[in-house]
Amino acid sequence: MTKEIWADPRLKPDRFDFTGEPLTEEDVETSKLKKSLDTDQKRIHWEAYAKKTERQEEVFKRVFNDVFSNQSREISDYYSKNGQLPTLNDEETAKRFGAAIQLVYEDAFEQAV
Repeated sequence: MTKEIWADPRLKPDRFDFTGEPLTEEDVETSKLKKSLDTDQKRIHWEAYAKKTERQEEVFKRVFNDVFSNQSREISDYYSKNGQLPTLNDEETAKRFGAAIQLVYEDAFEQAV
């Protein structure tokens, strides 16, 4: 096999090509991966991240609004009937946020893999 197998010079192994032949210093220099993103790449990554987090934010807003609206009604109804504030079930409230939180965790895991 020849050195041409490495169409992208950044993919060449450390100091030897596929045939086991040593690479020249020029080969080694061209094989080094780019260590940072340029301005356009950073902007594209940021825009994609912002779009994804905006969608996640919308999910959380809907869940929060729903949970707090229900709690507000529950407190108002209970107070009207009993003249005192109820004790809210924090475990039930936490469960309502579970699906939204799971989406964020799953997305973070997929991004990490």
